[in-house]
Amino acid sequence: MSSDFNAQIKKLLKENRQEAERLIYEHFINKVYALILRSVGNPNVADDLSQEVFIKIFKKISSFNWHSSLSTWIYTITVNTVRDYFRRQKTYRKFLSSWLKKSKVVETQTPEKSMFKNYTENMLNQAIQKLPDSLKEIVLLYYVTNLSIKEIAKVLGMKDSTVKSRLKTARQKLFEMLKDKLN
Repeated sequence: MSSDFNAQIKKLLKENRQEAERLIYEHFINKVYALILRSVGNPNVADDLSQEVFIKIFKKISSFNWHSSLSTWIYTITVNTVRDYFRRQKTYRKFLSSWLKKSKVVETQTPEKSMFKNYTENMLNQAIQKLPDSLKEIVLLYYVTNLSIKEIAKVLGMKDSTVKSRLKTARQKLFEMLKDKLN
């Protein structure tokens, strides 16, 4: 997200809060929903939690300090909302377990390519589920929401070097788990 968008939202919040909220919602709803859906694996729960996230955003936007990016702040609220959900459900171990369940894009491909793609996704998903939660979380934020290392560090409240190290560890573990299966 660009600093131009941040500046536009900051200005609009002073002039037309409703329009600012509409733009925030339209800009972030798909990524927030995707992040939540891949975390909880249930579309109905993802809908509810997405609504909860945006309610929190709109209640707290006036206290946002603008020292960090709006997207980082929104993803922090999203991750914390999902964590709260799992704490309430006492199923934190399932956190991020189905993040690879992507909505299928209509493609023209051969049945063989489709079968190999499904096989590869299933193998990767199984491998990711075997990762510790601390590594799964970083993989999700990096590859699904396309956050930078610095943004992930802010969202999770850790050092950049810790995020880099965990991402590297996750990649190595995934490679080790998959190298013989995908040759």
